[in-house]
Amino acid sequence: MVFGTKNLEYIIVIIIGLIMTLIGYMNIDISQSLNSNELMHYGSKIAGYAGIIMIIINGTFNASKLFWWTIASLVIMQIGMLLKIMHLPYNNEVIVFSLTSISILYSIHFFKKYNKKRLDYLKYAWLIVGNSLAIMILYHLIDKDLLFLKTVLLYLMVIDYLKIEAKNKRLLN
Repeated sequence: MVFGTKNLEYIIVIIIGLIMTLIGYMNIDISQSLNSNELMHYGSKIAGYAGIIMIIINGTFNASKLFWWTIASLVIMQIGMLLKIMHLPYNNEVIVFSLTSISILYSIHFFKKYNKKRLDYLKYAWLIVGNSLAIMILYHLIDKDLLFLKTVLLYLMVIDYLKIEAKNKRLLN
């Protein structure tokens, strides 16, 4: 194994995040400590973000013109979050506009793509479910507990990607 490969660093971070999540989960059953819940939460976030970054870096969306519009939408979302923190008006509308524009931009990319694989459908489902849940949580229509759906899709997406890369012998190349 050589460090400096395309995916190895992300795989190590994903494994560390999953180990943190499992330790936190097992410790909740034993001690019911708040630290266990935080360990589980942060482990899941670490593994999820590393997985998403790995998939974006290796994907085709970052090479399209729509990707830069998506980056602009992410910047607008950050502005909306700052507005929300400062309790200024129209903060929710700015965030919803950004989430909706990201969903539309990726939908255009998804439907233009000819050879769709299971991973493409998982990425699309993850984005649509995640953005829809975020909007509904923002307006207090649903509870935050439903965010596990997004996390499950994320882990399925990462597992499917790793399986494809291992099958093609590109996992550590």
